[in-house]
Amino acid sequence: MQAVVLKNEALSATVRKLTLGVPDGWTFKAGQFVILAVPQRPEDAKAPKGFYSIASSEQRLPELELWVEHRSDGGYVSTWVSALAVGSEVPLEGPMGHFGLAETESKGQAFLGSRAGLAPLRSMLLSSLALRTGKHHWLFLGAVGTDDLLLDAEWRALDAADEHFHYLPVVRPTKDNPFVGKNV
Repeated sequence: MQAVVLKNEALSATVRKLTLGVPDGWTFKAGQFVILAVPQRPEDAKAPKGFYSIASSEQRLPELELWVEHRSDGGYVSTWVSALAVGSEVPLEGPMGHFGLAETESKGQAFLGSRAGLAPLRSMLLSSLALRTGKHHWLFLGAVGTDDLLLDAEWRALDAADEHFHYLPVVRPTKDNPFVGKNV
């Protein structure tokens, strides 16, 4: 299947958000991932692939959001994905995987993540909250310094707007900020 790049923007110094348009009727379950086929280089024995968890909710279709962890010294695949231009077409495989929300009758859900690893958790949180089940959801977002709190403003706004969502940033101090306060 071909997807179209709608946006490619930085979320942080190390994570990019790739928003794709997918064909009508394409579906996924929160927590699943997709594979992007990457052009093969002469030195590659076979074409490389990028495996990315879906970060958007099911309700956002036909838009699909992927997060790509990328550093300046990163590998070929993340560099290629990070450079995709708006309007580009990208071969997409999936959805795949069985990672998803636990089926509980009345209990809430707790999530612990950081950086791009937060992508499938965000998909599950937003998809579950959209169902308005009345279950509570807790997000413990790990970070090294406050600059590393991915989507901090989004989480704080959701915490203020939805009584069933609870945001708890967990920040490790850095050399520049050794005294991160209790109320980050």
